[in-house]
Amino acid sequence: MNVISKSMKTKMKKFKSLVFIGLIIGIIALSGCIGEKGKDGEIVSPTEEKSVVETYCSLYCKSENCYDKCYREKSDIYNLIKERGVTYCDSMDNMDDIDNCISLFAMSKKEVSLCDKMSDTSAKEFCVGRVAAIKEDVFLCDKSPTISGKDLCIADVATIKEDVSLCDKTSDTIFNINKNNCIGQVAAAKEDVSLCDKISDLSSMRDLCIYWVAKAKGDISPCDKSSDISGRDTCIGGVALEKEDISLCAKISDTGKDIVPLSTSKDWCIKKIAVAKEDVSLCDKILDIIPSYARYCTGGECKGRDVCVYEVAKAKKDVSLCEKIPDIYFKEGCIESVKKQS
Repeated sequence: MNVISKSMKTKMKKFKSLVFIGLIIGIIALSGCIGEKGKDGEIVSPTEEKSVVETYCSLYCKSENCYDKCYREKSDIYNLIKERGVTYCDSMDNMDDIDNCISLFAMSKKEVSLCDKMSDTSAKEFCVGRVAAIKEDVFLCDKSPTISGKDLCIADVATIKEDVSLCDKTSDTIFNINKNNCIGQVAAAKEDVSLCDKISDLSSMRDLCIYWVAKAKGDISPCDKSSDISGRDTCIGGVALEKEDISLCAKISDTGKDIVPLSTSKDWCIKKIAVAKEDVSLCDKILDIIPSYARYCTGGECKGRDVCVYEVAKAKKDVSLCEKIPDIYFKEGCIESVKKQS
């Protein structure tokens, strides 16, 4: 599920305002020039790149951080596509990159037939959904090569239009999975957790919808609507990791941590953020014993803090951090593992 939230849209509106101001200045400075010539002498609209890349990234991402990264990367690729045409995509080495590049080109032309250039069925489904989304035309989804692809396409259009009624056009499947996924995407796009109540049959799907909304908002308050404590803790942990906000980890209940140590627990949350930030000092906040790492440690006990140090060292590829682990066997395992990565 991939969506863009209202908070991201606010940033985009500010961007568009700056683009508009810059455009007016450019018009005055260039005495009437209102665009630039792209490949084959086409006039490229000043807002074309924004709408294509915006739509692509809004469907690819669930959070602001992801969207920002996607927008930077895809803008660069899109500029090269405008300069060189679709042949630029053929210069890429990775097939996934080629397919994503062709999708951007198809979106820019708003031409679904270009999706036939894709390497396989799933890539074509992806492309058709993106073109249908940028055209906001749900009927184009009929061109998807499979029923499941058509349903994913409908969800893409529903997300961009923020129209949950379109989810009723998905096919009937066991537990209404495709429809429920569509509802979840729209709920996240609108940051409206009440739409999750429209999800039928599976409490796990409702919890996932609630998590998507919370992540899109960057706010743990929707997590309280989860069906149980485990769902709530998972939701909070996901938002904390997305925001890299260790203070939110304290709000996790730790229910079930003895069954799955460092999973959906305060310690898991702290460890994940420490690794994401590559900040080994955060590991000192973890004190529990981690049985799952017992075979590496003297006496069969590994402190959660040391497990955290081990994983940060691997993430940073910094063997010197392993020296912070007091257990000699675990320290040696850390050093060996980091050296293999270097």
